[in-house]
Amino acid sequence: MFRNSAWLYDVDNRDILSADIPFYIEFAKKQNGEILELGCGTGRVSLVLAAEGFYVTGLDLSRQML
Repeated sequence: MFRNSAWLYDVDNRDILSADIPFYIEFAKKQNGEILELGCGTGRVSLVLAAEGFYVTGLDLSRQML
């Protein structure tokens, strides 16, 4: 699905896909352990969580999105 447009995904969706980030940060703070994000795509959430100091592993079926 994202074979030809993966590189545009974050650019096109940056504004509409950022409102949930605070939720994921707060949720991760309440957990004890590593984070596995299935369907991580471009790493939009994974990268933020890693920057916050969490150990994150991301998996996605679309090689182009990684």
